[in-house]
Amino acid sequence: MKILLYTHSDYSWVWKYWHQQSDRFLKDYQKICMINSNSDFRKDYLTIKYDDQKTYKNRILSCLDKIDNEEIVLFCHEDMFLYDKPDTNLLHHYINFIKDGKCELIKFKGVHIIDGSSIKEGLHYPNYFLMMYSRFISKKIIMYDKKNKNKH
Repeated sequence: MKILLYTHSDYSWVWKYWHQQSDRFLKDYQKICMINSNSDFRKDYLTIKYDDQKTYKNRILSCLDKIDNEEIVLFCHEDMFLYDKPDTNLLHHYINFIKDGKCELIKFKGVHIIDGSSIKEGLHYPNYFLMMYSRFISKKIIMYDKKNKNKH
């Protein structure tokens, strides 16, 4: 798993909080930053720049072309930083849902990881295990979703 951060320099005032919390709680994960082309980000992130003139959807798509299709990422925006250390066993449990084909996307409620006790033995896992905000997702599902949104 990698951390995939979407940000824009207009929100650079939030970056210090993102860095403070990610350095504290996500230091062992590789991080990728999607950022507008006239900006720089920290050197310890793989930086992928997007054209600011594109729509949000096309900014994301242009950056995702540079990431492996099989990659599973925790997709965040700069204002989705953690307040506490995540349960890494639970994170890996959810990642395995995607790897095992039980779901394609896992969304988390706010910045808090949902309680693992809510996952019961024998529970049917729908294609989308829905909550809110930050999410684990495979890069190919993001691409599919962004390319097919608003086609109807």
